[in-house]
Amino acid sequence: MEKELENSYNEYISKYTQLNIEQKRSEIIEKLKHIIVLFQQISAIKGLNNDLLVNKELLDLNKENVSEDDFLEGIFVYINMLEDIIGKTMENLI
Repeated sequence: MEKELENSYNEYISKYTQLNIEQKRSEIIEKLKHIIVLFQQISAIKGLNNDLLVNKELLDLNKENVSEDDFLEGIFVYINMLEDIIGKTMENLI
């Protein structure tokens, strides 16, 4: 079972490496969003109020042509959102 999982994971990563830059950026953003949603769901199940910190820099990710600078700033905001929600979740669960 573990070998199958490893093979699937390696295939998934291999497919990612074949994407163009815009597709890779999109995949990264979607993964970060997904992780944030998972922590929001954990918070909801546990009855925790973990309001997200949001910043206007995320709006730049909706532009037609996202610059490298905009992308990095958006990733930075998402990483900080993750850090905050993980910290709040851990604080409330310990």
